[in-house]
Amino acid sequence: MTNYFALYSKTALFMGFAISISACQPSNSNPPAKTNTNQPSGVSQATPSSQTTLQSHTKTVLSHTTLNDVFTVYRDPNCGCCHEWIAHAKDYQLNIEDKVLADNMAVSKIKDQQHVPTTMRSCHTVVSKSGYVFEGHVPTKYIDEFLKNPPKNSIGLAVAGMPVGSPGMEVGDKFNPYPVMLLNKDGSTSEYVMVQQARQQL
Repeated sequence: MTNYFALYSKTALFMGFAISISACQPSNSNPPAKTNTNQPSGVSQATPSSQTTLQSHTKTVLSHTTLNDVFTVYRDPNCGCCHEWIAHAKDYQLNIEDKVLADNMAVSKIKDQQHVPTTMRSCHTVVSKSGYVFEGHVPTKYIDEFLKNPPKNSIGLAVAGMPVGSPGMEVGDKFNPYPVMLLNKDGSTSEYVMVQQARQQL
């Protein structure tokens, strides 16, 4: 388990700085996340997610707290998967302000300002009017759950890298389980929820 987390953290750090944000190319392995909690064993490789059957599952109805908030998405102008995540968020009726910055360096400055750990970084960064940060391809469902009851001393949520099958990173029927991580004011992280199946994201 220790070796898994070491690999997980190193890979996420690489993804945070070395991936081509404009390409948004999916990977067959989840970007790792550095965490101070125990990770469930046996995280599997990409598996069929039954993406084509998701229509049979009812989407989460968002709370008034979330629907009345405003979410500014900071992204690179060439980030295709960022655009796809925005489409996902708008499908849930989130109030989105799409803030296209000059380049990836400008987006990185936003991440610095929002105190997003380097191991938790992805392509786009979302900042809510209520003062929270949501890094990467976080399902809208979990943004809503977080905003209804923000954990004490937390600043937001993150999905490190770009996991296959996460919102905006759909690749046919493929899906890689991935953790949504809780970001804390002291710079620590912990697992908020482990997304094991695509339908959990609805």
